[in-house]
Amino acid sequence: MRNLPESAVRATVGSAFRIELDKVGGGQGFRIARQELTSLSSSLAALFSGPTMITASTDWRALSLYSVRWWDQLLPGIWRLPKENLQARRFMSLFLGYAQLIDDEEDFHLSESTSSYADLNNVGVIFAFSEDYAEIWSESQLDAVSLGIKLESI
Repeated sequence: MRNLPESAVRATVGSAFRIELDKVGGGQGFRIARQELTSLSSSLAALFSGPTMITASTDWRALSLYSVRWWDQLLPGIWRLPKENLQARRFMSLFLGYAQLIDDEEDFHLSESTSSYADLNNVGVIFAFSEDYAEIWSESQLDAVSLGIKLESI
């Protein structure tokens, strides 16, 4: 296997950034400043340059963020899943049930239920995987996964 330049590896693998989550009064979740996110990396700047979909990850207690372009490509396949299959219905319930469109001019507002699903507190970690996809994790969930602790199944 040939060695790739560091910049190519970084672009292929992604980057992680610690982010501050501002509590919204009255137990209404958290707000994340869009400007803060776009200043972290070129991948995040591209992802958040337009409307963004945010939803529950169906693999982890984390949040998945998609460009609307990628989201629109995913939806037809999701709608074709067999509705009589319990696992497919559970996937669709999580994935589509938590889905929220964030306009390209808005800061991110995470509802209390969405924040609770991902076990988010005042700090999170955002992973920028590409210009079309990122994840937000709580530090506690990330620590558990990195330590090999079996997490509650979703």
